[in-house]
Amino acid sequence: WNDVPGAVSYTIQASVNPTFAPLVVNATVVPSTYTPPIDLPRNATIHWRVRANHPVYGPSLWSPSCNFITPNPAVAPVLTSPANNALVYGTPILKWLPVTFPTGTTLDCYLVQVATDSAFTNIVAEACVPGTEYTPPPLNPGTTYYWRVQARNNFGHYGPWSVGPRSFRIALLSPTLISPCGGETVPTLRPPFDWNDVPGAVSYTIQASVNP
Repeated sequence: WNDVPGAVSYTIQASVNPTFAPLVVNATVVPSTYTPPIDLPRNATIHWRVRANHPVYGPSLWSPSCNFITPNPAVAPVLTSPANNALVYGTPILKWLPVTFPTGTTLDCYLVQVATDSAFTNIVAEACVPGTEYTPPPLNPGTTYYWRVQARNNFGHYGPWSVGPRSFRIALLSPTLISPCGGETVPTLRPPFDWNDVPGAVSYTIQASVNP
């Protein structure tokens, strides 16, 4: 809403009833904007109004009310695979359970996000898919990724994100063997084994056997 000259705070009220009883929002804030900390009722007509406050010249009269209709989104998807904090070899296939949509709405798509942080400020993959699985583009080995999913209905309303954060770890690359290799005969019974360095590795496990 617009700033009122001289106002030191504002009181905002919202209700499903134009008489403003009962209230679903009743808050006093300093800036001329407000975002509810919890969800408003679904699929409801919400009426709201604001008044300006001042210790001497307030409160003002209530503003004329406005109204809007809240969406009726689906519930949060349940993530199924990979398991939380799973070690994944190669590119994972992310899977979740289908959600049930309220009467009168249908699935448009599932929005999937993959990020390198649990706050999802660094998103590396994002897609809106029609089914309940998604394969991201190739990801970096030796890296932890976080992922989440939300459903969007045919009216463009998004449901809540899946409960999280949910993560998986991309395993290191396998070493490439250098020598001895190729079936050659070595000159000693204690041959030096050599392989390429793997980025991020802190140690290596080596095995040898007379049986493949």
